[in-house]
Amino acid sequence: MTKRHVSLPPGGEEGIHAFIAEVDERLSGAEDTCDVVEDVLVDLMGDREAHERWQSGESVSPAERVRLQGYDPCNVTLESEYYAEVAAMDE
Repeated sequence: MTKRHVSLPPGGEEGIHAFIAEVDERLSGAEDTCDVVEDVLVDLMGDREAHERWQSGESVSPAERVRLQGYDPCNVTLESEYYAEVAAMDE
């Protein structure tokens, strides 16, 4: 497959670099990694309003709750973790 360089539109690259720098700063700081990841995913997916409602104890639909819980990396198992656990059970 041939690779080719693709440029972002003017201002696009700036925004991406600013976003990455902000996330990197937060991940390098004292904030809990799971909290940072959850917060970033909520914003990337545009779910801030529903997330705030849910966090404040307001009612959200079951589908919203499942979606919002999925942003917390502590609620997710990676495929590699699954296979490591399966391999450990076989030993």
